[in-house]
Amino acid sequence: MNISKRHHYISKFLIKGFVGDDGKLAIYDCKKKELKQKRMSPKQVLFEWDRNTFEKDSIISDFIEKSIKKTEDNFAPVYQKMISKNYSLSFDDIFHLTFFIGFLDTYLPIRDKKNENEIFDSSLQDLLISIINIQTGKKDINYKERLEELKKEPAFIHAIKYNKFVREHITKLSGEDLKNWYFFSSKRESICSLLSDNPVILRSPEVVSIYDSDFIFQLHKDVTIFHNKRKTIRRISTKNRRLINILTVLQSNKMVCGSNLDYLSEIVESGNKIKSQGSVENFREYVFQCLENDF
Repeated sequence: MNISKRHHYISKFLIKGFVGDDGKLAIYDCKKKELKQKRMSPKQVLFEWDRNTFEKDSIISDFIEKSIKKTEDNFAPVYQKMISKNYSLSFDDIFHLTFFIGFLDTYLPIRDKKNENEIFDSSLQDLLISIINIQTGKKDINYKERLEELKKEPAFIHAIKYNKFVREHITKLSGEDLKNWYFFSSKRESICSLLSDNPVILRSPEVVSIYDSDFIFQLHKDVTIFHNKRKTIRRISTKNRRLINILTVLQSNKMVCGSNLDYLSEIVESGNKIKSQGSVENFREYVFQCLENDF
């Protein structure tokens, strides 16, 4: 069996949307606090070795990686439509977009501990599962003990995230909410969007579900998604695109990527100034207020 090893937690087709003319990316290493002088390919960034590979009873499987790829494949046609600036999206298109963003956010490494804690404190009902005795075909009378055993299995934790996310997507998104998604594009090389290992910019980071918050998502270096429940958004100015990129750097954990090294360097420097003032959360709210007042 061919088992994959290089597992991108940001979809490869998404990463490719942020490259320069050379097909590569400028990189800021958040841990080392340095700009890489050597540009890197999409294959080289935003992945972990064997992140979605698990072994049980001497059997190695990457079934979760295959499930993730299926979700990415479902969204890929909608993504191509959007980056071609075709915004005549159907209900199904919006469904796949909202599903993809939430799904991606759920499986980010930066969410691992939060997901693990929530699953550890969850019941069968919370997790939307049943534990059946295969011999009797009925609910296992020791299901509570079995559940506690399952919670110790990394593969179970990783797989059950999907149930949690699907429930949120179904319960949080209504027909009315689907009107609150806005799409903006720009072709100006000087203000290309940036991509990080923590790409969903939440207005309220403490929310349980991202759908409970206004948020920004950089879909492509030329395309920005804005989920806003408060008011109609008509445009994003050059100034505010820059503010979004600064916020992208401020909330990143491992890495920020962009097409232009000079621009990335400028944004990192601006972010460092804001961080030194200890006002990151105030800046977050300031950015969202600027977007709501961008006429």
